[in-house]
Amino acid sequence: MSITLAGSTGGLVGLKRNDHTYLIKLFTGNMNYDEFHNWFVKRQTLRVASLVVNNRCNLKCRHCYLQVKNPTGRKLDMIEWEKVIDSIASMKPGLICVSGKEVFIDPKGPDLLLHLRKIKNSHNEATRIGFITNGTFLHKHKKTVLAMNPDYLDISLDGTEEYHDAIRGKGSFSKAFPNVKWAAGTFRERFFTSLTIHKLNAANFIETVDFLQKNGIHNIAAVFYKPQPYTDAGLTLSDTQVDELFTRLHRLNSLNPEIPIKVMLDLDTSHLSSVKSFMRSEWFNVSSIKEDENGNLFIRHKLDNGGSLLFRLHIVPGIERSRITPEGNLLAAGDTLNTERYAEYSIGNVRDFGYNFPALYNYALYSKRLELILQEYYNKTLPLLVKEVKGRFLGGRNYEYRAA
Repeated sequence: MSITLAGSTGGLVGLKRNDHTYLIKLFTGNMNYDEFHNWFVKRQTLRVASLVVNNRCNLKCRHCYLQVKNPTGRKLDMIEWEKVIDSIASMKPGLICVSGKEVFIDPKGPDLLLHLRKIKNSHNEATRIGFITNGTFLHKHKKTVLAMNPDYLDISLDGTEEYHDAIRGKGSFSKAFPNVKWAAGTFRERFFTSLTIHKLNAANFIETVDFLQKNGIHNIAAVFYKPQPYTDAGLTLSDTQVDELFTRLHRLNSLNPEIPIKVMLDLDTSHLSSVKSFMRSEWFNVSSIKEDENGNLFIRHKLDNGGSLLFRLHIVPGIERSRITPEGNLLAAGDTLNTERYAEYSIGNVRDFGYNFPALYNYALYSKRLELILQEYYNKTLPLLVKEVKGRFLGGRNYEYRAA
């Protein structure tokens, strides 16, 4: 069950000083289902709303999961999207993210970005706004992006030109990279490159980070490739390659950036081999897990060169990170990967709730789909994580929680 959404979502925001007793109990196998369910419901404040405004793109990436052959209904028009955004904003989530297959391929994306800025300026300063793009059209929309003044923006890269073009098509790097450098120079700490780690580029991950930081890019977000029935299976990483990457991360200490780099690696249970590999590695300690103000669980390591290596852990399911599809369906973050199952996974449609997102969200909290997600996680996924945690600490004995 996947827990994450695409992109950096702006990285981490602040730090909560909370008691992780429940978290420790969960990952040491000492929490029954009723206790887990009650703890889970208390966590379900809307934190991230991801708005997928279209299913169109100018590229044909080999790893792209967002391939929709059979849409579940009619697309939301601009007026409908504005109603949805206004309703979501009333809940004051931590972040509203505009994405798409490519947000800048038609006017709807830029128009909605400007609408978000209007909403934020008028009555919702606390909610951050941002977007993710492949970067090839960004030069045509610089005025819009500057007017939107995002709290963060992502451009997707797959490494240096050789690896990027091998995935996205010849010439795609040369179209995107000038816009990458413009965005990095303009937005600095608010800019992220978003990298998918797959079989072609995994061995060169450190070299990619070095290349990016030498080009003025200091926030690098990465996630493991998760093959779908309709994506390129040849890009799938073996368990050995995943283990090797975690070992190789020590080489980040040897880089010599002018400005400290931040490397953030997303780990979620839809790519279970990477989560298990991480839990077996020296990078993991269950008592080192912290939580930011937007509900992200993470472990942070300082690098010798002043930078940081963050592991963001999407290892508890939920709908506090929700997605709205172009047709108006609400999906839990874990249900976003396989588009062929969107009709089955949809919790509800905004049209059926009169574009009242708080009403739809409240319905989702007690929906059959969410209950199935929780039961599957507790009965199938969690025992595998507990096994890794117990095996990693104290030779399999119960782990005693000590505050970090």
